[in-house]
Amino acid sequence: MRRAHGFVVLLVVTGLSPAMAPTDARAADAVPSLESLRHAYADRLAALGEDARGAHLGALALRLFDDANALAPDQPVARAALGWTRDGSGWKPPVNVIPGDGWADDGEPELARLEKKESQLRADFVKQLVAAAAAAKTKKLPADRAEELLWAAVAIDPSDPAPRKALGHREIGGRFVAPEHETMLAAGLGPTPGDEALASSSVETTEAASPVQTLAGWPDPVPKGAKAPTAGQVHSLSNTRWVKEGAAHLERARRWLEGAIGAPGEVGAAYAFVHAGSLAVARTLVTSDPNARGVVSFLGFRPILVLGNTGLVLAVGETPLALFDGLVTTRVENDLVARAAGDDSVRWLGECAGVAAAIRLLGTTVGFAATTQVFAGVTGPIRRVGEPLPAFVRRLVATGSDPGLEALATQRDRRLYPRELLVGGFVVDWLLRRDAPKGAAFLSTYLASKGGPAERLTAAATAAGFASTRAVDEAFRRFVADLEPVVPSGSASKSPWKIAQLSPMKTVGLVTSLYVPQFHRVSGQLWLGGRPYACDAPVAGGPVRFRGYGRGDGPRTSEKDGEFPFSVAREYGGGDFDVRVELSREGEHWVARRAEGFEGSLDGHPVAAFDLDVDGRFGSFGRDGLVFDHADRPVPLERELALGSKVYEIRRVGPDGRELAWRSKPTDAKGPELEAWLALNDVRLASGLPGLVFDAESAMGTAMHASYLFANHGLTFTPADAAREDSTKTDATVVGARVAGHCLAADEPTPRAAIRRWLASPREAALLLDPDARRGAIGTANGVVVFVTRDEAHDAPSEFRGPLVYPSADVVADPGACGVDLVRSDRSFAGSGCPILVRVSPGRVELLSCRLELAGAEVATVRFDATSIGMAGLVALVPKAPLKPATKYQLVVETKADGVASKRLHVVRTADK
Repeated sequence: MRRAHGFVVLLVVTGLSPAMAPTDARAADAVPSLESLRHAYADRLAALGEDARGAHLGALALRLFDDANALAPDQPVARAALGWTRDGSGWKPPVNVIPGDGWADDGEPELARLEKKESQLRADFVKQLVAAAAAAKTKKLPADRAEELLWAAVAIDPSDPAPRKALGHREIGGRFVAPEHETMLAAGLGPTPGDEALASSSVETTEAASPVQTLAGWPDPVPKGAKAPTAGQVHSLSNTRWVKEGAAHLERARRWLEGAIGAPGEVGAAYAFVHAGSLAVARTLVTSDPNARGVVSFLGFRPILVLGNTGLVLAVGETPLALFDGLVTTRVENDLVARAAGDDSVRWLGECAGVAAAIRLLGTTVGFAATTQVFAGVTGPIRRVGEPLPAFVRRLVATGSDPGLEALATQRDRRLYPRELLVGGFVVDWLLRRDAPKGAAFLSTYLASKGGPAERLTAAATAAGFASTRAVDEAFRRFVADLEPVVPSGSASKSPWKIAQLSPMKTVGLVTSLYVPQFHRVSGQLWLGGRPYACDAPVAGGPVRFRGYGRGDGPRTSEKDGEFPFSVAREYGGGDFDVRVELSREGEHWVARRAEGFEGSLDGHPVAAFDLDVDGRFGSFGRDGLVFDHADRPVPLERELALGSKVYEIRRVGPDGRELAWRSKPTDAKGPELEAWLALNDVRLASGLPGLVFDAESAMGTAMHASYLFANHGLTFTPADAAREDSTKTDATVVGARVAGHCLAADEPTPRAAIRRWLASPREAALLLDPDARRGAIGTANGVVVFVTRDEAHDAPSEFRGPLVYPSADVVADPGACGVDLVRSDRSFAGSGCPILVRVSPGRVELLSCRLELAGAEVATVRFDATSIGMAGLVALVPKAPLKPATKYQLVVETKADGVASKRLHVVRTADK
C-alpha cells in the first residue's frame, strides 16, 4: 500500500465539554452542531476521493476515504471504498481486505489540482466552524458550545488567526499558543521526546548463565546473556551483542516507573527473555512447542510471547530498537501490575505506561502501538506508512477516533488495539511532562484506589488536579491540537508536480553507502519485485543455484561471476519485465547487487537512482538510494530531501527507474538561520548523510526556548569569556550541552558560530551528524542559539550501518562551510583541534578498531569510551599532539558485519595553517 507524502491531516476535535443545556432550544437548533458540520465535510471528502481514484491517484484517494470514514463512520461512499459491505441496515467490516491495494498511483498531472481542491475544502470547513462559533456567541448559548467549535478549527489549521484570536491565544515567536501551554512550550517541554539522562544512565549488568530450559525447534542451548540487577535477564539466539544493553534497558525501565510514581514499589516477575531476530525464527519456536501454539496468531504484531511451559519469554526484534521497545514496555507493565497486587484492572494502565516509558527512554515506540498493520474488523483509522507518531495521535484526537481514558480502562475480554494503546501512552507521557508530581499522583492514586476502573479514574483525576476524568481527556486533546505537529500538506507553497525522465546508466560502478549496502549475501531467498527466488545454500566455494519462480521455469546456476536476468511483475499489472542482477564471490560466499542504475536531472541537479536493497524496484523509501551532483555516496531515498536552499518532495520513483516524480519549495529558514542551515547541510552531505529539512514549526519552539534560557538560566553570549577556554567544563554555558531531548544550546552571537562550536566537540557533533535525523531547526534570541532535531517515522527501520567518519577529507580540505578543521578550532579539545568521529550502527555492525596513520607510522591516539559520549557505536579519536597542517593522514577502520570482518581506509586531510 502506497502513500503520497504531504498528506493533509484532517483534524476535528470532538467536544468533551458537558452536555449543553441551552436556555432557548430554537436558538441552539439554529446553530450547526459540530457533528453535522463533520458529516457534511466527510461527504465532500468522499466525493473528492472518488475523483482521485479515477485520476489514478490511489494514495490520495485512500487518504480521503480514510479521513471521511473517521469523521463520519457511517459515510457510505468511504465505507464501500474501504472494503465494508452492507449487512441489512448496518455494515460489516472488511475481512482479508487491504484498502487501496492495487489502486493505480501514477496520475501526477492531476495531483496538484486535486490537492488544491482538498486544501480549499479544508479552508471552507474552518470558516464554517468559526462562523458557527460566532453564531453561538451571538445567540448567547453556553460558552463551551462556541469553544468546542473554535478548538475544532484550531485542530484543523493551528496557524489560522481567526479561531486563535477568538479563543484569546497569543502569538509568541511567530506562532500562536494557548495560554495554558505557554510556559510548557517555552521550557522545552512541548512535544519533544526522549529523556537522555535516564536513557544513558549507567547500569552494571552481569553475565547470565545459559538457561537450563531447552527450546523445541532450536537445536542448541540458549546462549549466555546479561542480567540486570533487579529487572531480569536477556539472552539472544540472533545477536548476543544486544543483550547487555537490553538488560540495561530493563533496569532503566524499572527506574523510570519509580521516578514516574515517585516511590519504589513491588517489582514484577524478573523474566528471562530470549531474543529472536526474525519472525521466521520466532514462528519456528512457537509452532515447535505444543504448549505455545495458541499464541501463533499473535506473531507479527505482539513482540513479547510466553514460550509455553519453559519459563522463558520470547522477544522478537529485527533491530536493537525493536528489541529494547519490547523489553521496556513489558518490564513497566509487569511492575505496575505488581504494585496493584496483580489486579488485572490495572493492566490497561500498565500497557499505556509501558508505551510512555519507551517514548522517554528510546525517543519513540516501534512496537504494537506503532504498527501500520491492517487488522480485520478494526473500524477506526490505522497509522499510515511513514506517518510520524505525534501526527497520528493528532489525527486520532481530532477526528474523534481516540478513546477517552474511561473507554480504555473499561475494555472487556480483549487487549487494547494499537491506536488505543498509543493514545494512552501519549496521555501518560503528557501527564508526567505537564506536572511530574501531579502525574505521579494520578498513577499512584489509580493503583491505590478501590472500586471499578471508572471510580478509580475519577479519584486519579482529582489527585492530578482535574475536576473529572472527562476534564483530563479535554485538556490532553487541547494540548495535542495546540502543540503537536501538523504534517505539511497541499500545494500552496510548492511548485507543480514534475516528472524527471531517467535513462539507463552506461556503467554502474561500486556505490559506497553508509546505509543499505550495495552487495547482499546470497542465502535462502532473493526477493525481486515481491517474488522470492529460492536459493540452494551454496557449499563454501561452490556454485550458487536459484530455483525458478514460475511453474516450469528451470533453475539457473552460476559457477563464476556474471549478470543474470530475473523476471519482475510490473507495478499495476500488464506483464513482466527483466532486471539484471550481478552475482559475484566474496571469499567463500556469494553476493548479489543490482547491475543497473538510472540517471537524469532533477531541477538542474544531476541525479542517479540505485536499487540498493536489490528488491527489483527503485522506489523503496528508506532502502534505495539517490546520488546528487556527482557525489560519491548515495543518500537514502526519502519523501523530502534538502538540497541547497530548496526542499524537494519525492512522490514516487517508477519501479523500472525511468521516472521520478518531484516538486520543490524554498526552505523555511531565513537570514542567519538559513546561512547556518546551509553550512550544516554541506557538512552532512560531504559526510555521506542526507541534509536536514528545516522544520518551521520546531523553529518557533527553539526561539521560545532560547528566550526561556536567557530569562531563567542566565545563558548569554560573552565574547571574551575566559571560562570558554577551559575545555574541562561541559555545562550548557560553556560548550553547549543537550538541554532536553535532541537539543543543543549555546551562547554564541550567530547560529553559524554555534554550529562551528558544536562541530568541534564530540558530543555535540554526534548530534548534528545523527544519521537517522531528517528534520530539525535552529533559533536564536538574546545571544542564545538553540538547535533541535526531530525524529521521523520511516517506511522501514533505519538501515544505517556506517562507518561514518567525520571530518571527511572534503570537509577538512575546504572548511568554508563552518570553518572546522583538524588544525584550528575555537573549541579545541586537548589542544589538538577537532576530534575525529567514527560511528556505526550498534547491533548491525561491530566496530573492531580505529587507528590514524601517517606514512605507515601509527600516530598516538586516545580512544574515548562510547558511554562517555553517551551514544552507542560512537568513538572519538583525539590525537595526543596537534596534527601537521596541509597533511594527508590515513584512518583505518575495521568492522564486522554479519560475521564478516572488513577494513576501510579513509583519507583525512588537515587544513592549511
